[in-house]
Amino acid sequence: SRVVREPRAVLAEFGMEVDSDVELRVHDSTAEQRYLVLPLRPGGTEGWDQDQLARLVTRNAMIGTGRPLRP
Repeated sequence: SRVVREPRAVLAEFGMEVDSDVELRVHDSTAEQRYLVLPLRPGGTEGWDQDQLARLVTRNAMIGTGRPLRP
């Protein structure tokens, strides 16, 4: 699929620009294996509890097509 061949271009279509020095890996889920996306922790949230952090996580951050909101 195109997301495997051109992950940066596909993410850019979602409005998510990824720096060229960031490695992108595409993993395909199967019936026997699933992958979970852990959103990048926003800077300035050290010491925040789970509830505070959860308010920053969007749907797109959870599926890997966006970043969490900034504090």
